Amino acid sequence: MGNTISVADLEILGACATQVEGFRRAFPKADNGVTVTVENVLKALEAGLDLRWLAMAVFTTPDYVEYRHIKDAACVEYMRVVETAWDAYYDVSNSILAMGDPWRPRAAKRRNRALEASKAEYNRAKAAAWVAAFEASVCVNDNGGE
Repeated sequence: MGNTISVADLEILGACATQVEGFRRAFPKADNGVTVTVENVLKALEAGLDLRWLAMAVFTTPDYVEYRHIKDAACVEYMRVVETAWDAYYDVSNSILAMGDPWRPRAAKRRNRALEASKAEYNRAKAAAWVAAFEASVCVNDNGGE
C-alpha cells in the first residue's frame, strides 16, 4: 500500500461497491492510487467516503486509538465553537428583534461564517490526525508488524 490508497487496495480490504465508486468519483485520475495527504483526506471527507471504516481496516490498534483521541479532542473544540456561535447569534438576534427582521439575516451570516470556519478547522485537524495514523500504521505494516 505504501503512502497511497488505490481502488485495488479498497477492493482487497473489502470495501463496498458504493465506497469504491465514491473513491473513483472523488479521485478520477487516480489509476495508480492517491497519496495520503491532508488535502486528499479532506477531499475524501467532502465526497462522503467512510474514512472510519478505512481507518479500522488499515490502522494498527494503537494508531487507531491515537487517531480517535486526537479526533475526539478536535470534535470537543468544534462543538464548543458551534455552541458559542449559536449563543452569540441568539444574543444578537434577541437584542435586535425590536429593530425588525432586516437585521436578523446579518446575524445569521455572521454565525454561519463562524460555523463554516470552525467546521473547516475541525476537518483539517481530523484529516491531519488520519494521515499521521495512516503513515504510522503503514510503516508498521510495511516492516512486517514491527
